Amino acid sequence: MRKFLALVLVLLPLGTFAQEKVVFMPHWTPQAQFVGYYLALEKGFYSEQGLNVEIQHPSQSKSTFDSLNEGECQFTTTFLIAAMLRYSNGAEVTNVMQTSQGSTQLVVAHKPISSASDLKGLKIARWSVGFNTLGEILDKELGLDIQWIPTIWNVGIYKSWAVDAIMCQSYNELFQLIASGEEIPSSNMLYMSDAGFNVPEDGVYALRSYCEQNPEIVSKFVAASKKGWQYAYENRDEALEITMKYVDAAGVVTNAVAQRWMLDHVLDVVYDGDFDMNLTSSVLDRVNMVLKNNGFTSALVPFDKFVWK
Repeated sequence: MRKFLALVLVLLPLGTFAQEKVVFMPHWTPQAQFVGYYLALEKGFYSEQGLNVEIQHPSQSKSTFDSLNEGECQFTTTFLIAAMLRYSNGAEVTNVMQTSQGSTQLVVAHKPISSASDLKGLKIARWSVGFNTLGEILDKELGLDIQWIPTIWNVGIYKSWAVDAIMCQSYNELFQLIASGEEIPSSNMLYMSDAGFNVPEDGVYALRSYCEQNPEIVSKFVAASKKGWQYAYENRDEALEITMKYVDAAGVVTNAVAQRWMLDHVLDVVYDGDFDMNLTSSVLDRVNMVLKNNGFTSALVPFDKFVWK
């Protein structure tokens, strides 16, 4: 019997015993935007690190940062600017991983846009909640006097010509417009990156107190997540299949065509030549100056406090 038990212990996978329970909460409903984490869980990369990770998607009525503060999750995601503004307002938030390495935001207009100055005085639809800061910065810095119209992302507001333009993510709302039958020439699109505002978006965040108390868990979660993102990049058909498993389980209204578009666009932003997925001091400095110069923050967000190393 003892020999049998010893053999079982040898054959059991690494991380089978005493796995650390971790709750990861992406900031939106299931979709290919979070594919790297789905792959890390489904392919056993978290388990290999000795982590028992549970992915919980939030209700749309509660910020995942509130869930983080209340201990309902240990890791969450959000845009870099959103996290920096939270930090500037006193939130204990720390960047542990920066998946996005560039901006996917753009303005789609009913007329050609040769430069950002062509947006002056236009009526532009945007999200009714969250992630609007980049457009506001563009507006303020260039004195465009844009009339912002809140929307809950029914593309009908654009299709009906109720607005002159609409703000989109290239991996999401742009596809919705194209899928609805809109013919959008490239001359009618202005990417924030081309306007001089190439600000990275999604990153992973935790409370600094949690990181200080659990540095090994943080390191293991990040390592496994990076492995999931790289696997998704190299195995896109399988990545789509697993994404649809999460989408269907949550009853999200979408389809494989839309999720494949999102998958490819998100992975193109994630991949910048390697999978280090770090937030560098030069990038933080650049975004710091954009926020401070336009009155969104009163002080610079310090790299050594905001980024976990």
